[in-house]
Amino acid sequence: MTASPPQVVLLAGGAGTRLRPVTGDVPKVLVPVGDRPFLELLLDQYEGTGVRDVHLCLGVHADQVLAHLARHPRPDLRITWTVEDHPLGTAGCLRLAAPALHDEFAVVVGDSLLTEPVGELTQRWHATGREAAMAVLHNAGALVPSNVAVADGLVVTYDKHAAPGSLEHVDYGVLLLRRTALGRLPDAATQDLSTLVASLVEDRELAAVEVGRRFYEIGSPRGLAELRAVVGHGPGADRVPA
Repeated sequence: MTASPPQVVLLAGGAGTRLRPVTGDVPKVLVPVGDRPFLELLLDQYEGTGVRDVHLCLGVHADQVLAHLARHPRPDLRITWTVEDHPLGTAGCLRLAAPALHDEFAVVVGDSLLTEPVGELTQRWHATGREAAMAVLHNAGALVPSNVAVADGLVVTYDKHAAPGSLEHVDYGVLLLRRTALGRLPDAATQDLSTLVASLVEDRELAAVEVGRRFYEIGSPRGLAELRAVVGHGPGADRVPA
């Protein structure tokens, strides 16, 4: 039986500088893909795979995201949010959001459209008995530069600056965590998730959950153009690629 999907925590507070001038004054999650904002594709996907709770970690242009949600309510989703008033980093925003987080949750990068249900990933994580899990794709540098090494079912290296060709897997954009794992973060105002990942790797507590289907991303002009081509325009623009 597939585990119930956990709360999804969407990291959506970045400025999207790599997409300028495409984004302009629009937050990255509201960039049009097909006929709709990217956020709508994400929420469609979560609803379609049984997710019921989504927490948004917002920052730059949060007012636009909240206004969009007010105009387009999702009765079947419980959507909560926190807004950072200055950049806290990808882990610092989780610390800010801690009171709203469930005991277990899936941290999802806000510029990635995934093709694997988080409920299935959660079930496989639970089977490992580890404190956390990272979804990884055997990539060999094909989609984006590989940044993960896997051995014996564990993430043993996580390096966003690895030399080309030195690693075979890439972070799929999902980190499955227990809320207690946030206690691994040092006491600093700004924190990156790589700090938390490094601690889990060192203690051999980060399971590698390998997926077989690619992801799509809008974090770069190339990725955005590719997803727009896949989704298309006009009739069928609501389709989420598999």
